[in-house]
Amino acid sequence: MPRHNGGRPIRPMVILAVGAAVVEYSPAGPITRLLACSVSVFLLVACVCIAASGHGRDRARWHPVVRMAACLALGLGAGCVANLRTEESLGQPAGGLGPEAAYSPIALEGRLAGDGRLGATGWRSHEVELAAVLCDDGGRVGATGRVRVFVRGGAALPRGTSIRLRLSSDISSGLPVFATEADLEIIVEAPRFERFRFGLRERALDLLARAGGRAGPLLEALVLGVRDDVDQGLTADFRNAGCAHILALSGQHVGILAALVAMVLGPLLGPFRAKACSCILLAFYLVVVGPAPSVVRAALMFWIAALARAMDRPQDSLNVLAIAFLLALTIDPASSRTISFQLSYLAVLGIAIYGKAYEFLLRRWFPPSLSGAAATGWAALSVAAPLGLIIFGRLNLFAPLVAMVAAPLVSSLMWLGLGGSLAVSVLPGLSGITGFLCALPYDWLARLMALAAAGPAIDAADGYRLLPAVVVALLGALVYAWLYASYFIERRRSFGYRPQPGGLQFAQGTGWPTGSPGLCHAQALRPELPGGRVRPQAYISPPGGGVRPQGLGSRAGRGRHVPRSARLRATLEHLRD
Repeated sequence: MPRHNGGRPIRPMVILAVGAAVVEYSPAGPITRLLACSVSVFLLVACVCIAASGHGRDRARWHPVVRMAACLALGLGAGCVANLRTEESLGQPAGGLGPEAAYSPIALEGRLAGDGRLGATGWRSHEVELAAVLCDDGGRVGATGRVRVFVRGGAALPRGTSIRLRLSSDISSGLPVFATEADLEIIVEAPRFERFRFGLRERALDLLARAGGRAGPLLEALVLGVRDDVDQGLTADFRNAGCAHILALSGQHVGILAALVAMVLGPLLGPFRAKACSCILLAFYLVVVGPAPSVVRAALMFWIAALARAMDRPQDSLNVLAIAFLLALTIDPASSRTISFQLSYLAVLGIAIYGKAYEFLLRRWFPPSLSGAAATGWAALSVAAPLGLIIFGRLNLFAPLVAMVAAPLVSSLMWLGLGGSLAVSVLPGLSGITGFLCALPYDWLARLMALAAAGPAIDAADGYRLLPAVVVALLGALVYAWLYASYFIERRRSFGYRPQPGGLQFAQGTGWPTGSPGLCHAQALRPELPGGRVRPQAYISPPGGGVRPQGLGSRAGRGRHVPRSARLRATLEHLRD
């Protein structure tokens, strides 16, 4: 849990993540890293000097400052390493290909970094890790980095396949590379494990297609992230409705699958073992679908939260997100420059910061269950929408409400699809029944997206997207700040409010009725409190009066005036009675 300083939480991992993000998303280059390293060294030296000097009585006040400065320095250092690794991966993505190339390449050789994906225009996209470039004079030049290749036609290839791609057109216009199926040649097949994983993925896609019927293509996108066969009109409706994130694997899909596993295994194994099984199955799921940035983020956050709870050290969502961000930078820093990575982390950041405040405001109009769902959507939109508006140029104003209504439909469709896949794998004749059941939420979801796509939206043309993005970000921050500002204003307006003094003292009121003592110093009302000038005398029992009844007299003199023999006699008489 975060340590506190005077009621203000100190989150070391959040400060680390902020420092790393500042350097990672700065322009890549030695100047940026040199500046960040200089600031980091300066902060570390300042921390050492402050810690060594002592500061006497003020030493405890400087401890939080030293901790925050040290965490920021370490975060800047981690960001420098991530920035350097990102530059090495993306700085020369084509190994010298392009207009400035000193030779004429005729073919590329490399290894597929992921499974091929079919785009909306019919081109299959492959990300290739370059190994060499073949020249027209018969030479072979080594190359590093990654290049995006679009191939017209052909089957999907598993990750790890070594290929040779003949360049059928002039590449002087730059990257990416476009080719045909005949230009792609397989040099070495993928490793055995990758072929096994790819076979499981294809088998799962086949079962989902048979169990879902008309909803099969959408089920493939929701469960495995494969959008090859999704109807283009439905995809456009999702995008125009502001719910394109539903078609991409994210924390929502991982949460639905984890909830299904917990619901099935919880009564059988108990909550702790069910959570452990969920972590193992999530790792298997991540291997099958591939390391998409949003899925990796959701899996890391799920594992971190489960581990912290198992260690009896539960963390809030902001700390979990910071740890997941640092781990993602360590594993694959180049993925931090992708749009899906940035939108995924920004959405969860908005939920972690704005979620509770928005839920408090929405509870005036919605019941608790709906207010939480609506607040989650608005909080994610407040932080992620500015970047989405800059990139895509469109923002649907009712996207959070549409996503809130679509959430139960998506959950029911995924659960019916998974259950139907298991049923079809055992009894193939049940595909008609499962297809009918899956079509019910599918039709409602398609109608909802078609209706929401025609709703009001902000459309920004190229070159004029920055201003509306800034306005959206400021509106989200103002709504969040209004909750605290209104509370402060009402508190200032409240009757008899005065700032609390350093000692024990009530605020002096004005305008009291004549003859009323009003509010004054505490000792004037209760002289027996510590600090009073006049103290009442201790109660002394009269001779022969016996033991003083409990609860009478002053607190200071209680028990000192009663003889030991009288107290013992009273105890014995009580036991006798």
